[in-house]
Amino acid sequence: MKNIKSFFKLLFIYSIVLFLVFSANIKIFALNIESNEISKNDEIVGTDINNKKNEVQIEENVGKILDKYTGNTDNFEEKINSQDFFEICDIIGAMFSKYSKATEDEQRKFNDYIEKSLKILKNEGNSDSIRELERRYKILSNKDKYVNPNISNYSIEKYPELFENFAKEDLNDIDEAYKLLINVGEILDKYSHNKESYREKIFSIYSKDLLDVITRALDIYEMASEEERYYLDYYISGVLPTLESYYPQRYSPKLKEKYNNLKQNEKSRHDKITPYASKDEKYLVFNVGEASKYAHKHYEKYNPEYPDLRDMGGDCANFVSQILKKGGYSPDKPYHTIHLIKSGI
Repeated sequence: MKNIKSFFKLLFIYSIVLFLVFSANIKIFALNIESNEISKNDEIVGTDINNKKNEVQIEENVGKILDKYTGNTDNFEEKINSQDFFEICDIIGAMFSKYSKATEDEQRKFNDYIEKSLKILKNEGNSDSIRELERRYKILSNKDKYVNPNISNYSIEKYPELFENFAKEDLNDIDEAYKLLINVGEILDKYSHNKESYREKIFSIYSKDLLDVITRALDIYEMASEEERYYLDYYISGVLPTLESYYPQRYSPKLKEKYNNLKQNEKSRHDKITPYASKDEKYLVFNVGEASKYAHKHYEKYNPEYPDLRDMGGDCANFVSQILKKGGYSPDKPYHTIHLIKSGI
């Protein structure tokens, strides 16, 4: 893993953080509604990076449509005319997030807003953030070619044509960031019993999704293995400052307080355990992550590779022994009824 500064440079390409860092100096000065009807001949009346007003005719109800799918928590019906760059970014992010739920007619209205907004953004500057937005929009709007709307499915390896506009020297870094975010998303799904696809949601650039993901990461933090917390730490420590700085309406000091408490609890446990830790080589090579995964997978579901010894009262001892074996530790002597296990330990 590269140093933390390098890591966040990669992470930004697939998250709202990148969008903010590359484009923080950009302001869009208007997306004004002038009519309830929209024609094919709608034009951008004016675009000027020297603080001239930008006017884009859009359908009046597109914000109301977006509110319907986001639970009316953002009041997009009013924000659709916002002159603030970050609010416009959030509108686009929300449209991406809810795109697959919208009807075809609603998607066309989303498309109109997105296309005109991207045109303005490109006039302001052609950064990687804009290229990433264009890539996402290409996936969502080209259903015949890209059938699955989930952004997380479109890696460089499988869909190199989607990354043609990015610098070649950045592709390895983008791929690394992609895999890391997939990893974090799958960790969240693992401890959420797949009630929601965090594997997909972690790629969202909608600030509400960002808050949902980091809230879930904090909720499951202590359930995760040491290796898994390593990845969660990178994500949480990058997203919290972003919410605080650019989306204060989403941020609460309690989020940072909760994370700090989790880290302090982790340190306290480590300080208590370390003095008693064995220096025996067989313990030093023990894979805690693998052992933890095995325990989580089988704590309610018996592993059929082993005999069921519950009637003999030895099942708990054997379960512990199975966990030890999965982590790479082989005991010098059999644990209780462990010698009955057919596969042998």
